[in-house]
Amino acid sequence: MATTILYATDFSPSATNAFPHALTLGLLLRARLVLLHVRTPLRDDWATPDAFFDSAAALQGEAERAAARLLDQRLAEAGPLESVSRVVRGRLADEAVLNAIGDEGAGWVVMGTHGRRGLDQFIMGSTALAVAKKSPVPAVTVRQDVPAPDPEMPYRRILVPVDLSPGSERAVRSAWEFAQITRASLLVLHVGRREGDGTRITEALGTLARGCDPARIETLALPGQPEEIILQEARRMPADLIWMAKKGHSLLEYVLLGSVTERVLRLAPCPVVAVPSRSEGTPEG
Repeated sequence: MATTILYATDFSPSATNAFPHALTLGLLLRARLVLLHVRTPLRDDWATPDAFFDSAAALQGEAERAAARLLDQRLAEAGPLESVSRVVRGRLADEAVLNAIGDEGAGWVVMGTHGRRGLDQFIMGSTALAVAKKSPVPAVTVRQDVPAPDPEMPYRRILVPVDLSPGSERAVRSAWEFAQITRASLLVLHVGRREGDGTRITEALGTLARGCDPARIETLALPGQPEEIILQEARRMPADLIWMAKKGHSLLEYVLLGSVTERVLRLAPCPVVAVPSRSEGTPEG
C-alpha cells in the first residue's frame, strides 16, 4: 500500500514554497497526496463577541469555499499522483493537522515554516514547529527561502546530525532507507566532542554507519555549538536535506526538542526532516 503525504497549508508564501517538496516526495515515494487547510475561528477567543455575530458563520463559510478553490488549483499541479484536498475546522491548527495525520493514515507531513525569531516566530511559526514536535511520522519543514528541489536529482546529499543517544541509530537507519530511493550520500555528524572522547565517538559513529555503503556515507565529529555547526556543515555540503531524530513524546522530551532541533528548523538552508525516535515514524517507500 502506498504511503500518504499530508501537505498542510495556510496559503502563506512559506507554505506555498513547501509544496514542490511535498510533490517531489510524493513522486519519489509513489505516494497519495492530501492537501489540507485548517480553518481556525475568526477570533482566537470564542468569548469574543465578534465570534457570535450573525455574519461570522457566513464569513467562515466563504473563507472555507475560497480555501477549497485554492486547494483545487494546487491539485491540478499534482500530475499523476493520486491526490485529494480537505478543508477542516479546528480550534488550533496544529491539533487539526495532527488529527489529520491519523485520519488520513499519513506517513509524512510537509509544512512551510517562516524561520522568524522572537514574537514573530512564536506567532507565525508555532504551528509547523508544534506539528514537528508532536508528529508520530516524519515531519518535513521548509523555510520560505529554500529553493525547490532539483527535479532530476532531488535530495542527493543528506546531513544526519546525531547525539549518540538511542534515537541516533534510528535517524541513520531511516535516512539510509530514504537514501536508497534517491541514491543519496549521507554525512553523519556529531557535534560537541570533549577532550578524551575522540576514540569513543569515532567508534560510535562507525557503529551507526555499519551496514551502509562506505562509498556513500561519511562520519564527522566536530567541537562547537551543535546548531551552529549543523547549519555550517549544511551550507558547506551543501545539504539537500537535514535529517534529525527528535525525542519521544513526554513533556520533558517535548521541551528539550526546542533547544537544538527547533533552531535548526528555523534557520536551515534546506528542508529539515524531523523523525520520531520510535518505530511509528518509519519512512515508507
